[in-house]
Amino acid sequence: MLFYVDLFCLFMDDILGDIYYIKENDPSMKYIYMILLFHIGFHSLFLYRLSHLLFKLNLEFLSLCVWRLNSMLNSCDIHPKALIKSPCMIDHSIGIVIGETAMIDERCQIFQGVTLGGRKQKIIENRRHPMIGKNVLLGCNCIILGPIIIGNHCKIGSGSVVIENIPFNTTAVGIPCKIITNIG
Repeated sequence: MLFYVDLFCLFMDDILGDIYYIKENDPSMKYIYMILLFHIGFHSLFLYRLSHLLFKLNLEFLSLCVWRLNSMLNSCDIHPKALIKSPCMIDHSIGIVIGETAMIDERCQIFQGVTLGGRKQKIIENRRHPMIGKNVLLGCNCIILGPIIIGNHCKIGSGSVVIENIPFNTTAVGIPCKIITNIG
């Protein structure tokens, strides 16, 4: 029984963390009630976190139902097995795709149309999808493919296609992605 209580408490901590991070980083959301009622990115994260919780509880069918509901309501496809640490902000969740083995660390900002996809030819340690470091900004419609690592404190520009590791403290843009600044 304690296991279920712990999971629920972690779920609520993640939700609250997301709410306050969105309030801190989205100037259009001045009040918490606005986030709860109108922020589609928060709705997507909430439904992802619910499906992830159900998956951890071995309720796979319900987990997949919530995943599908998120896809239908928010046009956002975040696999229940993906790992997204809190806090996180998804802004305008339309078109976001986050694959099954993707990992996103805390304090990341993800904008519309971002794809964290897999590459069938390249599998590392049972991962087909990217690992995103702490405090990373993923610009609109960027595509990150394969089991690569995006370092902490990076910015990936809008429309970029990333197929190689990106070191920490860098800004990268283009097709294919090229590093334009390296602060570290």
